[in-house]
Amino acid sequence: MNSTKTTWNGYIASLNEKPHADRTKEENFMILYADLISQYEGIKKPSDITDEIRKHYRDVKDKELTQMHREIMMLSDEDIDLDYKDPCRPTKLFLREKGDVIHKLCKILGIKKHLNFHLQIQEMEIYEEDLLNSEWYFHVIRYQQEIQEIFPHIRVDPDFKKNPLKFFKTFCFKVMGISCELKQIKPFNADDHEQLFKAYKKDDIYKRNAPYGLGLEKTPTSNREKRKCAEQWIQKKIDNGEQLTRHERTLKSLQKHVKINKAQPRWNGYISGYSNSLLLKIEQRYKKEKTNEYRRHVR
Repeated sequence: MNSTKTTWNGYIASLNEKPHADRTKEENFMILYADLISQYEGIKKPSDITDEIRKHYRDVKDKELTQMHREIMMLSDEDIDLDYKDPCRPTKLFLREKGDVIHKLCKILGIKKHLNFHLQIQEMEIYEEDLLNSEWYFHVIRYQQEIQEIFPHIRVDPDFKKNPLKFFKTFCFKVMGISCELKQIKPFNADDHEQLFKAYKKDDIYKRNAPYGLGLEKTPTSNREKRKCAEQWIQKKIDNGEQLTRHERTLKSLQKHVKINKAQPRWNGYISGYSNSLLLKIEQRYKKEKTNEYRRHVR
């Protein structure tokens, strides 16, 4: 095993030593492949490299920083206060300021404190209405300037108030390293939703009074009216905390939304157990403060 690993490492090292102009496409791919398998778990063959992994590898520029942002969810209030009270601005991590917005984001995603962050990420769809009444949405509006200062690699969009999904996707991906996609509005084809409309007609959700229906005078006949009524009924179910059927989820997914992907990239820093790099910095700073206090005392 060790001999095989040594041979592989030696082969990749020899490729890296070759000038780029002298390498073939296959050799360049092998260098890329070697780097990917060294950073992500679960890659045993080239076909294991998913689109989610490619995008994470290419577009999340500072993966260690996203790991640190995830670790904030593991910190106690005491740990965060140590950084908040730190007068030495160059080394300040802004844990409280970052934590305020990250905690509110995690409420939307259903991610809890003091548990493994990566294992809590679930496949889900986040719609505009999920954001408009959230604490995260109002926090971004109120502290927009501060957010751009403490997260300098992202930018709050000028139209955030009316279109929060784009920045939500950016924050999830660039700040937290969560694989996700912004899904645009899809065209409506009535034939694709015939089963849903039949079920609604059978249950008479159109004319039945609330809370069992929409209380309409007559059953809609046009596809446009059926879709409008279906979206109203689906929203009522969501507001009441009820589960949507498979056909309802299909219709709902036509709307613009952010999809949190099921296959999250297994980057080493996320899944090999928390490195405690963030906690270690706080602990070292705390020990230094205590040492300085002791020295001042003995003088």
